[in-house]
Amino acid sequence: MNRELSFGEWLNAPRPSLPQPVKLVLTAGFLVFVGLGTGLWLKHTDPPVTMVVGTPTGVSINGGHTVRDRAFIAKLVHELNELPPYPVGVTCATFVAVPQDDLRFDYDDGDRLTVIVKTACGVTTAAAAYDPHILARGDAALVDELRNWPIAP
Repeated sequence: MNRELSFGEWLNAPRPSLPQPVKLVLTAGFLVFVGLGTGLWLKHTDPPVTMVVGTPTGVSINGGHTVRDRAFIAKLVHELNELPPYPVGVTCATFVAVPQDDLRFDYDDGDRLTVIVKTACGVTTAAAAYDPHILARGDAALVDELRNWPIAP
């Protein structure tokens, strides 16, 4: 006599189990899949933010003397352009009232570009003055570069 089983009866009905080798292969495959997925997720990095475009010929900090050392400028531009983006939704209430460093990059054609660097809440940020949406998380190398600014001749 065939009758329809209730969900509870169907759930508790005896079923043949999978053979041990099949269970082992399925479990191993699942663990490999989870391991690879986790590894790829953890290795994912956002592309760096481009703060400074082109090749500037001079840079000054806070309106001081302009440094024309191409090697120094190239290193600073490289450090700024390799910074990761600042996480969306992370805020710091003291960002408004903290001291900042204004890096002004000069170009041969007379153009100027400003990048603002602030440190607050234990985090250094770099923001492009020409677009407030371009925001990056600074690092120790950038802070060291700003603290070891070349002295005016």
